[in-house]
Amino acid sequence: MYQNNILTQLNNTCENYTKILFSLEKPKPSLGELLIFNKWKYLVMYRKKQTPGDFQFWENNNLLDKDYYYPTKINPVLKRLIPFIINKVMKKIIKKFGLF
Repeated sequence: MYQNNILTQLNNTCENYTKILFSLEKPKPSLGELLIFNKWKYLVMYRKKQTPGDFQFWENNNLLDKDYYYPTKINPVLKRLIPFIINKVMKKIIKKFGLF
C-alpha cells in the first residue's frame, strides 16, 4: 500500500515535470524570483567595476533594461514596487555594513 502511494506520487510528479520541461510557455515568476532577479540586477550595476564580467554578461543580454530574465507578464504594481524596495534595502545594507 505504502509503496503504491509512493509510486503514484512519483509518477504524477514525473508527468508534471515532463509537461513543464517540454512546454513552450515559460512559468510566471514568483514574488521571490522577482526579488532575486532585481537584487542581482542592482548588485551587478552597483559593483560594475569590481565584477566587470558579470556586468558585461547582463549588458550583453540586455538584462539591465528588463523586468525579468525572459518576457513574461508581471503585475504592474510589483513591476514598480520590487525594484524600488530592492534599491532602498540594498542602499541601507551598504550604508550600514559597508558591503560590496
